[in-house]
Amino acid sequence: MSNNYLGSINHTLLTLEYLKKNDFTLKGLIFNGPENKSTEDIIMHHSKAPCFYKVREMEEISIESIYRLAEKFKTRWNELGW
Repeated sequence: MSNNYLGSINHTLLTLEYLKKNDFTLKGLIFNGPENKSTEDIIMHHSKAPCFYKVREMEEISIESIYRLAEKFKTRWNELGW
């Protein structure tokens, strides 16, 4: 999951490099927080990974909001045929 803040490109690409070197399989990226298209595009270009989902800032964090988000993830997972 990549959040949009100063340094997020570097932090995300370093994390992805670590995962690659340690034989993790990357299915896709999840971006978190306010949209920053240029940052997201750079990360996706360099990682060669698709965007799985974008989680915008949530007004409330509760059991219900987490379940709603999990359902959205499940729907997206199925759309991609994973």
